Amino acid sequence: GYVSTWNRSVGNKNKITLVVVEDRGWLFVNSEYVADLDVSGASERGRLQVASGFFTGDEVEGETTRISDVSATSLAKTHGPTSGSLDEDDIVAGRNFAIVDLHGAYASVEIRNPDTPDWGVGLGFRANLDGQLIFTIAQYSGVNLWSLLHYVNDEWQPLEVSYDNMVLRSSNHFEIFYMDNVVIMYLNGEKLERSDISVHTGSGAVWVYSDSLYNDSSLAPAQYENFVVYGLPPN
Repeated sequence: GYVSTWNRSVGNKNKITLVVVEDRGWLFVNSEYVADLDVSGASERGRLQVASGFFTGDEVEGETTRISDVSATSLAKTHGPTSGSLDEDDIVAGRNFAIVDLHGAYASVEIRNPDTPDWGVGLGFRANLDGQLIFTIAQYSGVNLWSLLHYVNDEWQPLEVSYDNMVLRSSNHFEIFYMDNVVIMYLNGEKLERSDISVHTGSGAVWVYSDSLYNDSSLAPAQYENFVVYGLPPN
C-alpha cells in the first residue's frame, strides 16, 4: 500500500515500527498508523532484517541507505489466558480486570452472551481514575450494534457507533490493538474499525465485562474464555 507519512527528501529520516502478536501485525511509519497485517503465513520464530532496494531497478548505484537505532523487543503476555464467569450484582455489571497498567496493548477474549433479552459485553481499556475506553457489542430492543465508548465524569460518551444489525454468535471473539492515539477493533476475526482515541491517552487496566442492562443478579452470568493481554512498548 501507499504511505502518506514517508519523508521523501534526501537526508530525511523515517521511523518504522512493526508490532506482531500471534497472527496479526500492525505497521506504523513516523509514529502514524499505516496498516494492519495478516502474518499467519510466517508463524515460526526468525530474525529481524532491515533492507532496501527490494526490487530490480530500485537501487541507486553508489548510494547508501543508512539505518540507526534498530531494536527488537519480545512481547510477553502480561495477563492470561484466564476464563471464568462475569457475575453481576444489583449495582455493577460483571467484570474481570487484567491488573496491569498499560498505555498500549493487544487484548483478546471470547465471551458467551448472557441469558437475557437485552445485554452488552466487551473489552475495556485504559481504565484509570480519569475514565476508560470500552469496545462493546450489544443486543437491545431487537437491534444488534457495536460501539466504542469513552466513560468519563460518570457519563458514557460514544466515539463510534454502528447500528448495522450485525449477526452475532452465541460466543463472540473480541480483539483490540491500541497504541498511542489509535485503536483497531476486531470481532470474530473481522476488522471492524480503526478509531482515534486521543480523547483518553493515559495508561490503565484492561478488563472484560458483561451487563444484562437490567442489573438482575438472578440471571445466568456471561462466561468468558482465553482472556489474554500483551503489553506494548511506547511507539
